[in-house]
Amino acid sequence: VAAGECVRRHDGHTDYARSIAGHPTASTTWASGSYDHTVRLWDNRDGSTSASMTLDHGAPVEDIAWLPSGSLLVSVGGQDACVWDVLGGGRLLKRLRCHQKTIMSCHVAADGG
Repeated sequence: VAAGECVRRHDGHTDYARSIAGHPTASTTWASGSYDHTVRLWDNRDGSTSASMTLDHGAPVEDIAWLPSGSLLVSVGGQDACVWDVLGGGRLLKRLRCHQKTIMSCHVAADGG
């Protein structure tokens, strides 16, 4: 950052990326959420600049958050909050629709609560 040079670029989203969250236990893994309705997981270990996994949230993604173990990821946007089993191949565990307006942010406490 100090040099002002891009050291690595990750392409994949087709609209604005709204949220980025580093994995809580693996420093080379992170996730991004976008207005293209997807959450993408990235792993820098393999040298690839493509996403290692893509999850379809079904609405523009406003925010994402990892649970402390790093096996589950929450995405929010539109009227939905989604819980994803990342270690289980990106399986959608639960879609919660409990808001009448767009959910703009989410937070998971350090103890997972």
